[in-house]
Amino acid sequence: MKTFLIALFILALTVSFVVWNAWDLNRTAETLSALTRSLPEDAASFHKDAQTESTLAELYGLWDRKFERIAFTVGYNNCNRADEALLSLIAHYRNESAEDFTHARLLLLDSLRRLRVLEGISPESIL
Repeated sequence: MKTFLIALFILALTVSFVVWNAWDLNRTAETLSALTRSLPEDAASFHKDAQTESTLAELYGLWDRKFERIAFTVGYNNCNRADEALLSLIAHYRNESAEDFTHARLLLLDSLRRLRVLEGISPESIL
């Protein structure tokens, strides 16, 4: 009976961690998506300013803090696409390349959406 209770406790701990991890990473992905959506969405609205610079810094800071844990649970291959899109976004902003900036923005949004699907608790993420 003691072994059964210990096994039940370990199972509960594991399920709790999986649910918490999925919730936290989905919340992080939603925050990253919201920050990305707040960036200029087309070449006409693109311009370098303090607000965009601040948003990019916040976006990169959050991604950098959470990258290892996201990569651990979702996998490096899946994270590399979002990582590359974010780095391209920053590079195109610094080079003032409006068309490439908006392209990288769309890639990042799509990558974050895919990470949420992979990390979520749903039939799509299991299959």
